[in-house]
Amino acid sequence: MLTSGQSFSESYMTDREVLDRIYGRFRDNRQHPFFPHVANQRLAYLREATKDPVPRGANKNAEIRRAYFKALKLLCREGDDGQYGESATADLDCLERLSFRVHYGDVVAERKLQDNPDLFRPLILADDWQGVKSALRDTNVEAAVIDRVSKKCLMYGVPDNVSRVIVDFYADTVIPVTVAVEVEYLKRRKLDKTA
Repeated sequence: MLTSGQSFSESYMTDREVLDRIYGRFRDNRQHPFFPHVANQRLAYLREATKDPVPRGANKNAEIRRAYFKALKLLCREGDDGQYGESATADLDCLERLSFRVHYGDVVAERKLQDNPDLFRPLILADDWQGVKSALRDTNVEAAVIDRVSKKCLMYGVPDNVSRVIVDFYADTVIPVTVAVEVEYLKRRKLDKTA
């Protein structure tokens, strides 16, 4: 059912998320809906049954979605091939995988805190979030991720102009948004007084 002001893709994603909520996908705190407000409106009668036992972390899906469709515009030719269902399904699959990867930052942040509490605890207790962000970032790991993405593009025969868009998407969106999730996780952890 197309909701006013939604594109075909957005409507498909919303309806899919409604079903996913019914079947419990979002009970896993690592899963984040792209349209939580719409799903909640459509499923008000299920709200109590689907409450998360643990508060969900930062939801960066709006950011991911905006950046994804911006990058997609650079990759797609103008025009209409009429493949709305296939396109919406492929987009949602990509977005869900990107979301899971980015929001896994909660787990990564916890591991980094456990591995180096003497570095992170003083920064967290001082509310030095810029310092926390700097401590979370590892330029060698980030460069390795970018290199791996670039090599996969080469391995799959992706044209150079498309490869550049994909590599830039990782460098400009996936990595920084993952770090933002990590910072938000550590902020929540401090509020829980468990840092």
